[in-house]
Amino acid sequence: LSRGIKFRVKRAYRMTFYMLIVGAFFTFAKGFDYEEALYLLAILFFLWLSRSRFDRESSPFSFKTAIALLTLTLFIVFGYVLIGTHVHPTFGHLSRYIPPKLKERLFYKPDELIHSAIIGISGAWIFLIGWSFFRPKRTIGATPDDAEIEQLDDYLTDHKGNLLTHLLFLRDKAFYWAMDHEVLIPYGRARDKLVVLGDPLGPKEKIEEGIEEFQEFADRYAMPIVFYQVTPEYLPIYHENGYRFFKLGEEALVDLAD
Repeated sequence: LSRGIKFRVKRAYRMTFYMLIVGAFFTFAKGFDYEEALYLLAILFFLWLSRSRFDRESSPFSFKTAIALLTLTLFIVFGYVLIGTHVHPTFGHLSRYIPPKLKERLFYKPDELIHSAIIGISGAWIFLIGWSFFRPKRTIGATPDDAEIEQLDDYLTDHKGNLLTHLLFLRDKAFYWAMDHEVLIPYGRARDKLVVLGDPLGPKEKIEEGIEEFQEFADRYAMPIVFYQVTPEYLPIYHENGYRFFKLGEEALVDLAD
């Protein structure tokens, strides 16, 4: 949840909001511990104040991120076991609340703390892996259907294309219509990035605003944008929107008659 909060994900905000309410209630109910309950409610209040910032549908998740989180989690578990066994060597004060039959099944002895830590972290990571694999897929990047291809055909009768426009009819790129269908941005999804083929199509005076609208769209899914095979004509616009340039090659125009 903390990672979802960092990336301003709406679902993480809702879950954190409810968990803080439940946490404050049980913190108070366990023994009128109002200090901790007030602390959680204060965090809840500041989270509610910033609710408008949580506009993303999902957060980026990669293999490197998973390895980093796993390493951090193991470090925390190790610290928990190390500190817990020295500060509370017996945990005996908790045993009087546990029924005898249940007590035999629980790990509360110091030499068995590591077992409970391993079981807990394994269960948490099995849940995380399952959630990552079976969560709904992002709908971003759907390929065009017949109606959208026909719409593209109509669009090109009124707007100028470029040297790459014919590739849009391959149906392997999604279309983002910006500025009330005045600007067309064709893109494909490559892992955690959206790759735009060539410059956006449309009136030059609306291209910059169209790019900004597309950036807001991609930001909802926490996906950076790459513009591929752009022309020098629009380089100032890309620069104004914070892009860096990388020269990958050159393109030759051949006179077929000669």
